[in-house]
Amino acid sequence: MVNNYYIGDIHHNKTIKKDAYTEKLVLYSDDKYNYLDLINDINYTTDNNKKAYVLEETLVEIDIRDFREDYNYLLSRHNDKKKTKKKHWYNR
Repeated sequence: MVNNYYIGDIHHNKTIKKDAYTEKLVLYSDDKYNYLDLINDINYTTDNNKKAYVLEETLVEIDIRDFREDYNYLLSRHNDKKKTKKKHWYNR
């Protein structure tokens, strides 16, 4: 099995308050561009024009042997989730 789990920093830009901060998260990736935060179920990218993006130079590949069941469960939960459309007042 290919190990696609990383620990990396996510940079968040706040446009309203002009504050920016970074946080360290466990991420999953099939490619080197899109990353999934398994805990919060949020997709991030390495494109620094976004409000929140992955700092590619901080990514460290991790060994998940001890937590394999937990991370695989989180990934399967994300894959099984149904994509819902946003309801509009005219679609009732």
